[in-house]
Amino acid sequence: MSDPASLWTTLLVLAPSLAAMVIVLGRQPARRAGLWSAAASSVSVIVALGLLFRGPRGPVVSWTWAPELWVELTWRLDTATLALAILIAGIGVLVQQYAGVYFASSLDGGRIIALLAAFETAMLGLVLADNLFLLYVFWELTGVCSFFLISSDRSKGEAGL
Repeated sequence: MSDPASLWTTLLVLAPSLAAMVIVLGRQPARRAGLWSAAASSVSVIVALGLLFRGPRGPVVSWTWAPELWVELTWRLDTATLALAILIAGIGVLVQQYAGVYFASSLDGGRIIALLAAFETAMLGLVLADNLFLLYVFWELTGVCSFFLISSDRSKGEAGL
């Protein structure tokens, strides 16, 4: 990590995915999973607000991944991207809390909430990506998470719709 801003930006993007891993590996029930995810989204909001008011502008290089191929993982921190990150993480807090209550009696509730947290990570990465490689990776993650979220409703398949 090159500087504290890149460390905080990486935490901003990865906080919801860390909650998703805790949910999946710990097999959390839906109500507790919603609280884990909402807490991670809250951390993302706080970090984004801190970065916004701190004032870093322009790209912040997080790390060089493949120097032979000139692949750097960089994040773009400006007012617009941080405002979108706050919006995504703020809506994530509300969605995760609602999902924890809504899926409380569901057996797949924890898995669906983990998918929502992974989707939030993909959206944050998509907004903050500063190069084509990261943009492509997070765009694909957004599509994969969307697919699994849409296909998670098994009642439609059983009803023959």
